[in-house]
Amino acid sequence: MVDEARISKEKMKNMLVWIFVLCLFDAVVTDFGIQAGYIRELNPLMKEVYHWNRSFFYGCKLFLPLLLLWIYPQLKRRKVVNGGILLCLVAYAAVTVYHFFWMVLVMKGS
Repeated sequence: MVDEARISKEKMKNMLVWIFVLCLFDAVVTDFGIQAGYIRELNPLMKEVYHWNRSFFYGCKLFLPLLLLWIYPQLKRRKVVNGGILLCLVAYAAVTVYHFFWMVLVMKGS
């Protein structure tokens, strides 16, 4: 469990900003990869959203991080939320590494 006393509100807010940045990066790179034919969306729901409306795809990708950034300061009990934020940051960092991996392969011509 995350020790709430060890992680300040400001550090968590910074993590939330990073999650937003990584979500935006994920959306942009995924859009580029799909348009260029390098990748396909693996999430079946987001695949349908993407093919229905790309703007809505971006909105879906960015809505939850923005919502959490907005409501986090108002939360009274943050222990579980802090753990979820850390897990989400790690997951998006892994997705970012995956994106860099395929982008390197594309640039090398593989």
